[in-house]
Amino acid sequence: MLSQPWNLPLDAFVLERALWARVLASIVLGRQERVRWHALKLPERQRIEWLLGRIAAKDAVREYVRQRSALTLHPADIELVPDQLGRPVVRGAWADRGGPVPLISISHADGVAVAIAADADRAGGIGIDLERVGRINRRIEQLAFTADEQALLDSVAAPQRDAWALRLWCAKEAAAKTTGEGFAAGVGAFAVEEMDTRSGGVKIRFSGRDRERQRATVSTAQEGEWIVAACAAAIREGVAT
Repeated sequence: MLSQPWNLPLDAFVLERALWARVLASIVLGRQERVRWHALKLPERQRIEWLLGRIAAKDAVREYVRQRSALTLHPADIELVPDQLGRPVVRGAWADRGGPVPLISISHADGVAVAIAADADRAGGIGIDLERVGRINRRIEQLAFTADEQALLDSVAAPQRDAWALRLWCAKEAAAKTTGEGFAAGVGAFAVEEMDTRSGGVKIRFSGRDRERQRATVSTAQEGEWIVAACAAAIREGVAT
């Protein structure tokens, strides 16, 4: 279940942060989340993006629960707390009535946030990544991609090549999030094997620390100046989709 993108004009919003950030936080965050938000030692723009990410995640959870139990939740009914690896975990007093609690993944960049929710009994991990077109250049490509991956990119027509370079990077990020370890095993642990420029699918072979090698098909899409990639992996079964 993918959220709607959440965004705010940061330049205007930061000017009124003393009022509007607190108002928004008081509406959408639970008690523990408000404590954590107030304690964040980040620049104001990053604090706002963190807040937008929680709003997007709660939207995804609310729609997930509504479709499965017809239960209507308010944003503050949903608590997102970090697990031992720092991943957001869904909590709430409604959980017994709302069916299985979903897995959640969040991504935000430049004042825009998205999130995705998935069945915990069908996916061992889930990941989403969002980036603005132009985020990657040839120098970064040389660091992020193997020679084989760069050869795949070179097969794409020039007008779309840069966007596809970012799609591949986002696909790696999304796949890395499904493991719960991110790039702890290194970017090279996530190898692009194939990409379909018509469907947006990217096939990745990867292995986290102490994990058997797996394969995943990551869905990617471009919406205007934004690239998004999403992946749900049945890690416990050694299969990813």
